[in-house]
Amino acid sequence: MATIAKIEAIAQRVVAKHEAGFGVVVVVSAMGNTTDNLLKLAAEITDVPPARELDMLLSTGERTTMALLSIAIQKYGAQSISFTGSQSGIITTDSHANARIISVRPYRIQDELEEERLSGSGRAFGSTKRGIAYAYSDKYRKKTLRIGDLLHLEEPEVQDRISMILEAKNLELAGCYHQEPMSESA
Repeated sequence: MATIAKIEAIAQRVVAKHEAGFGVVVVVSAMGNTTDNLLKLAAEITDVPPARELDMLLSTGERTTMALLSIAIQKYGAQSISFTGSQSGIITTDSHANARIISVRPYRIQDELEEERLSGSGRAFGSTKRGIAYAYSDKYRKKTLRIGDLLHLEEPEVQDRISMILEAKNLELAGCYHQEPMSESA
């Protein structure tokens, strides 16, 4: 992962696996000499940087790589979302620079893969299967009606918005809640 060309090559492999029907999760490291360069920067300030702050600094290397890989995957036609270790459910001790994994709770990753599978759209958004995260993802995806929309239900823009929302909600109803889809006339 030392160069953009290598990141793009990996992105192409990830997209090919995705197109072959696999749910793909990739774990990355920092690019090239990034870790060494970050350690040198910290050493310019002090010979003994606080362990927590050093961990925070070094994590920027992985964060950079995962964001660039996600961008490249999207460039090649698949949707992607990047997570840190803790965001993906890897819980560690707080022994900085020597942490041990306490537990792995991959629910967020599993939810992303399941949401993508259910939607059939190749788009991945988080969910809890209890509806809370759906509300947040609806807001993020702008799949909501505004109060003012209720005053203008006959307008084509509002009708299009209702159709879009209904299509997404029917996927959730069927896939997550095992309920019959709703029609626009309901």
